[in-house]
Amino acid sequence: MLLQLFFRFPILAVLLHIGLGFFAKTLPAGVAILYVVIAMVALLEIVATRDKDQLAGYYGLYLTGFEVLSRMSKSAVFWEFGKYACIAAFGLGSFFGASRQQRPYLLLAYFVLLLPGVFVTAVYSGISEDRIRDLVSQYLSGPAALLAAGWYFYQRPFKSQIRIFVKSRNFAFHHLGYPFISGEKPCRNRLHRRLQF
Repeated sequence: MLLQLFFRFPILAVLLHIGLGFFAKTLPAGVAILYVVIAMVALLEIVATRDKDQLAGYYGLYLTGFEVLSRMSKSAVFWEFGKYACIAAFGLGSFFGASRQQRPYLLLAYFVLLLPGVFVTAVYSGISEDRIRDLVSQYLSGPAALLAAGWYFYQRPFKSQIRIFVKSRNFAFHHLGYPFISGEKPCRNRLHRRLQF
């Protein structure tokens, strides 16, 4: 739904994201709400279409770009939300796109090898349970997001999508780049204030 709108009307998508940049400057809490809404729409659309058009990959890119905008505007979404949203999108896409093809078990082994460090930290650090939970979330959410993305994209055939890439002039890059258009204005103003002498 959202991606098809951006695909059909790329100029409208660029204009909407320029407006989103001004919106991020004036009302960062609105960006947080919009971020959660877009993540929920993405997950619902992946489930509704059963990832028929490889939407999980495109939404994963878009959510990654929106994470950057969210952090630049200092919105109120909790810090790990983007990683968890990408894990959910890629996880649903992997679930619906599951087949008998080979899976990247080396990525899974990499993630499993990170777990002993968590147990060592928990046992020998002498810190509270809440702090241990924060550390585990902080240190394992990034590798878990990489695992989910790698699992989703591993040997995934995109033959039917080649037309989309050619027609839209790097369609995937556009979906990653739209939130960056929004973030250019707040970031430039903040950087300009820092560089004034």
